[in-house]
Amino acid sequence: KSEVETFRRGGFYSRPMRNNVKIIALNTVIYSVNHQPRYSGDDPLGQFAWLETKLSRTRQEGGRVMIVGHIPPTIGSFRRAQFWQNRYLNQYLDLIEEYSDIVSCQLFGHLHSDEFRLLPLQNTSPIFLGSSITPIFGGNPSFRVVYYDDTRGDVENYDSLYLDLSRSGSNATWKKLYSFREAYGVTNMSTAAMRSVVNSIAQSGDELDTFISNQRLGAPQPPCDKKCAHDWTC
Repeated sequence: KSEVETFRRGGFYSRPMRNNVKIIALNTVIYSVNHQPRYSGDDPLGQFAWLETKLSRTRQEGGRVMIVGHIPPTIGSFRRAQFWQNRYLNQYLDLIEEYSDIVSCQLFGHLHSDEFRLLPLQNTSPIFLGSSITPIFGGNPSFRVVYYDDTRGDVENYDSLYLDLSRSGSNATWKKLYSFREAYGVTNMSTAAMRSVVNSIAQSGDELDTFISNQRLGAPQPPCDKKCAHDWTC
């Protein structure tokens, strides 16, 4: 009942999983710099107040949350512009930092590319950005299979599957492009491990080539020079 009520009111809801792990699904479209009409208040549809209540209650219960949404709280890969309005972004980041002990992961989309982000906050979980089925921005159609620890909600690994349209055309079949931990040589998906991946991409041509290929789901890409590598790692 509560899921239906909040979804009807604002497009957000919470779903309990196993072992006191919860999924919190946010409506992040309302925070977009392109959303029209713009909201006049600091908490559109009361979502931030609701989110803080959910996070506080989960902490009291000794649980963990996985946050999911569409538009991510970050900049875009190509225009380098922030997706969210600053006043909403700052509120979200404050909550994520305050409750970093219980927010196990953040899963978003919107970019049509396979990426991840690390927030400039202490001990906050990485943002994993899934790609898309549509190839309209130059990548192959794709989706992810995410593996997580159902006792804590931590992402343990993910596989990216894709259709190689350039080679297979109408006869394309879904294939696994890569498994994150195997591709980048890490044993987990913690913030520390993801920082090591960023460092490897910044320092290694092979790691950078792997990232660029994976980011566009195996679609051919132009060479990535030093400036390109710097832009990605920043």
